Amino acid sequence: MDNKDKITLYKIRTNVLEMLEDRGFSIPDELKSVHLDEFNAMCNNDDIDLHIKGEKDDVYIHFYNKQKLFGKKELKEIVETTKESYGEEVNIICIINKYNTSAVEKEISNSIYKNVEYFSNRQMTFNITKNYLVPKHILLTDEEKQEVLTKYKSKTIDVFPIIFKTDPIAKYYRMKPGDLCKIIRSCPTAGVSVVYRGVV
Repeated sequence: MDNKDKITLYKIRTNVLEMLEDRGFSIPDELKSVHLDEFNAMCNNDDIDLHIKGEKDDVYIHFYNKQKLFGKKELKEIVETTKESYGEEVNIICIINKYNTSAVEKEISNSIYKNVEYFSNRQMTFNITKNYLVPKHILLTDEEKQEVLTKYKSKTIDVFPIIFKTDPIAKYYRMKPGDLCKIIRSCPTAGVSVVYRGVV
C-alpha cells in the first residue's frame, strides 16, 4: 500500500467514525485523535480494524485492503472470525476495496448476516451527509414513529413516500424496512419543509 492509498484510507476511517457517531455511538477520543503518521504505522502493522462498544450494541469495523477480490468466501471468514472474538450479536461493517458485487449481495442477503453491512472504499471516501444537496435525514425512534403515525391517523408507514434501504443515506444510518425517516429541507419560500419517508 503506497502513501496515497494510506491517505485515502485515513479519510475513509475518519468518515466511518463520523458515521458511527451519527448512528449514536460514542467514539473514544483516542480513536478520533489518531494522526496520519500514527495511522501509517498502524497500516504497516496491519492493525487498523476497529472495535467500538456502544450502550446497546458493539460494532466491529474490518478494512479489507488485500489485492485479492472480496467474495462470499472472504465474507464468511471475516464474520466467523469476528463472532468468535466478540460474540454472535456483534455488528460487523466491512469496508472493501475490491469485491464481487453480485456474489456478496446474494450471500449477505441470508439471515445469518443480519448484523453485517458492507461499504466500498469509494462509498466512504466522503461523508454523504455533508453534501449541501443532501437534506437532513433523521431516523425516528419507535416512540417518535408512533407519534407520527398517530398524527396522520395511520397504523402503518404505507401512507408515506418510500426510501429504499439500499439508498446511500439509508445505508449510512442503517435504516431497515419498517423504519420511518424524517427529512428536513430548507425552502426559499416556506423556510423549512418537513416530510417523512417509510423505509422499504
